[in-house]
Amino acid sequence: MTAEKYETDITPQKYRALFVRQKSGLSGIDWLHRLEDEIVTMFSGDFKLTVIEDNFDYGEVCDKINPDLVIFDAPGGTRPVPLEISNRAARPDIPRIAFTNNQDPHDTSRVSLLKLMDDFRINNVFCLAGAAFMRQSPDLMGRIFPAPQYIDPEIFKDYGLEKIVPVSIFGWGAAPSFYHWRTSLVHEIYNYFPTLVYTHPSYTSTTEAHRFPISGAEYAKMINRSRFSLSDTTRLDYLVRKHLEIPACGTVLVTPATPDILYYGFRDLENCIMGSGIELYQKIAHVAASPDLYESIRVKGRDLVRNRFARDRWHWIRDWLDCWRLLKPGEMVQQRGVFGPFEAVRGGDDIPAVSDAEIKDSEFSAAMKAAWRNIIAGEDLQGTGLALNSMLEWVGHIAEPYMLLGVIALLHSEREKARDFFLRPYQIRCAREQNHTFFDPEELAWLAMTGVLMSDARLAGEARALSRGIPYLGLRRLNWLFDTQGRFDAPPASNVHSREDGDRLTTHWTGQLDLETWRFLMNRIMNANR
Repeated sequence: MTAEKYETDITPQKYRALFVRQKSGLSGIDWLHRLEDEIVTMFSGDFKLTVIEDNFDYGEVCDKINPDLVIFDAPGGTRPVPLEISNRAARPDIPRIAFTNNQDPHDTSRVSLLKLMDDFRINNVFCLAGAAFMRQSPDLMGRIFPAPQYIDPEIFKDYGLEKIVPVSIFGWGAAPSFYHWRTSLVHEIYNYFPTLVYTHPSYTSTTEAHRFPISGAEYAKMINRSRFSLSDTTRLDYLVRKHLEIPACGTVLVTPATPDILYYGFRDLENCIMGSGIELYQKIAHVAASPDLYESIRVKGRDLVRNRFARDRWHWIRDWLDCWRLLKPGEMVQQRGVFGPFEAVRGGDDIPAVSDAEIKDSEFSAAMKAAWRNIIAGEDLQGTGLALNSMLEWVGHIAEPYMLLGVIALLHSEREKARDFFLRPYQIRCAREQNHTFFDPEELAWLAMTGVLMSDARLAGEARALSRGIPYLGLRRLNWLFDTQGRFDAPPASNVHSREDGDRLTTHWTGQLDLETWRFLMNRIMNANR
């Protein structure tokens, strides 16, 4: 254990913090490593920070440095390999928080994150794509503190360079179906404006020289030379750093009009341009022909990002800790709205981490809700299956639709197909995370059920063995189903009605049913497979 060599001493210091980072599983993607490592610099501005990146004894390290806070970096990105940490129960007096650094809301490593939170009894996680995380995993809705993306103001700034590029699009070619808005524009915008399309450097360990990869100040200066630059929020509706980098460099941001844009303070034709199709092109043309309006939008966008989202303005975890340290017995910390301040409120299982937060649906969450409603009602299962399959084409590692497809397969008596669907999310995680992953408890429940329906004792036995000792509502309900042999005659046990304190969370939408709806669905599945 060599934590000392990572210690920083940047003044002024207020708290000591231990930052636990997971192991790196990727090599060679320098720009991506630099992006994720920037968080250490940012945290060092608020904390006397000790960073540890190797297996360690939790109690030993905490006793040695006696931190005021332990921050756990969530597995994912270039660091998918969880550390082996012993003596986890030590020092319960030190608050613990999780943090998702560069993870997408659909990142497969969310399963490892939830297990980490369970293993260390971590109640809350700060997410840079917070609202999108809340939509993507309903079980996390009450546990997330949304925190904004940030930029390095020393790199992403207005260099004052001549604006020789009318419109630019950076990152083209990466997941075109996922970045649907950008894809629809890139094939037609050049009919209206001279447009520079700069392809994505790729996520592989080596990038060919002829792709001319750029990053850092070189990339920022390319943005600064553009009058307008586009950035997409994806079909999950979340902001990426580019949404802040573009206006920070003194260029007008062009983006789809989505709810999450508003959380950051962006407003159409005030500090950016929003829209799609011909209406969007008309707005760009109007602003381009109005020098005073263009300059006003450009400057207001630049100042918004510099004043609110520069790295030296990011103090969310420090502010949370300030509030936590003043809590009285029975209180908890709650965030007042997305990106709002923290305050002490009465605690309880029914109190969410964020108050007054209207989290509107993305294209993905709206489609998932519609699919789940159809499945429960037994309506248009064929059309629902086609819609779910089309969502899988957006990007290769979205996993949630597979579980709903598995339920549809069981309702059609296609047990082998259902087994394959329920296994697929785990297989995707294994491929992306170098086998350093786990089964989601909801997956184990459905695999055990499918194994019984298939009369596959091995599948059912392995699923139940892996689920042994995991506190989870879906597994308790399954055991009740097996104990009653599917008759449901006796009154249900008290522990199958709702989630209990200490229950594991799930990333899947199939774990969101009340008891009566779950029992109704199980009866339909059993009747379809007699």
